[in-house]
Amino acid sequence: MAVSTVVKKAARTTKNTARARQLSVESKEFTPVLYPLSDRTFSLSPRRPLCSWLKSEHAGKSRSQANDAQKRERKKERKKKKKKKKKKKKKKKKKKKKKKKKKKEEEEAEKERKEEEEEEEEEEKEEEEEKEEERDVYIDVFFATTTTTTTTTTNKKV
Repeated sequence: MAVSTVVKKAARTTKNTARARQLSVESKEFTPVLYPLSDRTFSLSPRRPLCSWLKSEHAGKSRSQANDAQKRERKKERKKKKKKKKKKKKKKKKKKKKKKKKKKEEEEAEKERKEEEEEEEEEEKEEEEEKEEERDVYIDVFFATTTTTTTTTTNKKV
């Protein structure tokens, strides 16, 4: 454990980080991982998760540059997600509008069919009424002629 205390002491400054790493590699019983606390200090315990600037894609950059890059990446992802969501919403709205339009057209078609059926029924009723009137007139004429003839014949006979 003596090596670990030396590593901890050596890791306190950036000048000694190389020495600390060398000691940790040399040490067989204890190999510490150096976690950054700030731009210049390191810790052997992970107080916070590994920062993005330790990743290979951010190698050679300072923490602030790496964090800025990470922020930009997150912003791009959010923008992409938002765009995708907006596109989905637009598509859904378009679909809904199309459905509504189709429903409206069906209702109009149904309305027209009903109107046509009503017109046909009215025409049929009018035709029936005309036929009935013709029958009534024919019957009236028939009865009128027959009654007069009968009366005249009865008068003549008597």
